[in-house]
Amino acid sequence: MHKTLHPFLVKTEEFSKRLENATMDEFVDFIAYRQSVLDELEEYIRYTPLNSEEKQTLKKAQAYDEAILSRMTMLRSEAGIWLKQNSEKKIQKKAYNQMYTGESMFLDKRK
Repeated sequence: MHKTLHPFLVKTEEFSKRLENATMDEFVDFIAYRQSVLDELEEYIRYTPLNSEEKQTLKKAQAYDEAILSRMTMLRSEAGIWLKQNSEKKIQKKAYNQMYTGESMFLDKRK
């Protein structure tokens, strides 16, 4: 078996167990790790075909993809909502924080 497959499966299983509590940084680290393993495997497959055990290990790891992708989509949606709300708050705040010149005067007339 290729040297990175078993650790890849273990790390994928561990990560999927803590999906709900994973931070964005952990997602970024995991995706970067995953991409490096897949790049290495792609190079390995060019010269040596995968045996049945290696294929089975990859299928086990692939079984977690849907849950991981679902959580990432949810986090992206939450981030989009936060950005929209933050943008709206800035617009509202800007309307109340108009810059006035110090030379202007306000005159109030009584009738």
